[in-house]
Amino acid sequence: MSEYHVVEIGLDNIEALQKSLKEMGHTVEVHEKPVDVNGWAGRKWGKAHVVVRKKAGFMTDFGFEKVGDKFVLRCDSGDKGRINIKQLTQLHGKHKIKSALHKQPSKYKVHKEEVDKNGNIHLKVRCRVY
Repeated sequence: MSEYHVVEIGLDNIEALQKSLKEMGHTVEVHEKPVDVNGWAGRKWGKAHVVVRKKAGFMTDFGFEKVGDKFVLRCDSGDKGRINIKQLTQLHGKHKIKSALHKQPSKYKVHKEEVDKNGNIHLKVRCRVY
């Protein structure tokens, strides 16, 4: 029998979350109101605003429910280790920063993006001087 987990991961931007999951190779569903997350053998075990449906290598759907101003991860115990939370949080931060910079394109620009050997993402931002 499956055991289900709720993991507080501190992500707070739905667009950055969606882009991060897509960059990790997932197909993402985004819903204004939470929808069912399918568990083992099709059982409904929770609700989420952002859902990744079962694919090869995963036992069940997993999703992210908005609780207050943050998202929590809802996943099966068998899939918890397959979701790279460190990579997800790194990508979320990258997309959140790029979105903020995109709002002021005449002032800031991403000059360089690097990923170190530990998987940490480093962005170098330049301020445009006129």
